[in-house]
Amino acid sequence: MWYKSQDRSNRIAVYMNVRCSCPNRGRYMTLEDTRDVDVQFSNADVTLSGTLVLPKTDGPHPAVVFIHGSGRNTRDHLRFFADRFASYGIAGLVYDKRGVGDSTGEFPNDLISSFGDLADDAISGQLHLSERPDIDSTRIGFWGFSQGGWLAPLAATRSDKTAFVVCVGGPGDDGEAQMQFAIPNLMRAEGYAEKEIAQTLHDRAYLQNLLNEIAITGEGWEELEAQVDRIRKTGLPLYVGIPETEGRDLRDAINLDDWRSEGSEANEHDPYAVLVKLTCPVLSIYGECDASVPVIKSVEVFEAALEEAGNSDYTIKVFPKANHGVRVGDDFAEGYLDFMTSWLVERLFK
Repeated sequence: MWYKSQDRSNRIAVYMNVRCSCPNRGRYMTLEDTRDVDVQFSNADVTLSGTLVLPKTDGPHPAVVFIHGSGRNTRDHLRFFADRFASYGIAGLVYDKRGVGDSTGEFPNDLISSFGDLADDAISGQLHLSERPDIDSTRIGFWGFSQGGWLAPLAATRSDKTAFVVCVGGPGDDGEAQMQFAIPNLMRAEGYAEKEIAQTLHDRAYLQNLLNEIAITGEGWEELEAQVDRIRKTGLPLYVGIPETEGRDLRDAINLDDWRSEGSEANEHDPYAVLVKLTCPVLSIYGECDASVPVIKSVEVFEAALEEAGNSDYTIKVFPKANHGVRVGDDFAEGYLDFMTSWLVERLFK
């Protein structure tokens, strides 16, 4: 495995080969040396419900706010990592995504998601932790997976109390470039032919243009409905974020105001512009065989942006043969959990 780390003594980035013989704990476990506290915190009119996993040792503890990737994820989705960190003395806050589980609000689908809202949800969790006597308010940071790798840096730039950022599978590209990379890989893995992949990319571009036209002019609904119906009959995926209508008219299923103002947010998100503002310690981790994120491009973007930021403590690490979730087969890549945990411990328990 290899990683690139900013040398804090001479500010020269160096490549290092490392070998880790630590055990790979790839399966979920409940650890006896942690305890759970159910928590709620608010961002505007949305109430987020979650679980704070605390070490049983005396506090105040450093803490991690976990940020989900895309999808309808509950607190359990990232619970394994919170348990692991808590066993090393680091509290972890996992929460149900807005509109999911016990959290209120509307789930952010691809057409109406606001990165600002999602980042502010995490910041609200950070603020909640900072008010607890068992948490050290100066040692709270963000950990984000996949889409969370966009959101964790964004949250850090919107909060002046961030102690660190960890990104796992964080894209260095905007959303459209990432999708152009990911869709062919995902479809090949599902057994689609190259001709079907090309047709899907063509249809996706056409649907996006139609949605943009409708958002601007209000015209084109009939054509959109006809094209969506045609594509769904072929069995090919849409990859546009149009929800299942369940008998409703598409006009009722799609919120045009949200599409007009926010629908292209992921496509236009510029990770570089966010990362260049980060001066806190940053760890960015990838699997070499990630089919969802262009790893080489992402590494280059993270490195260039953090160098421009003058960040004196960043680490970029790629694990061989690992996928988007940093797994090789069913197990986490060898050394992944230990390296990530050690990186945090070294910075939070100086």
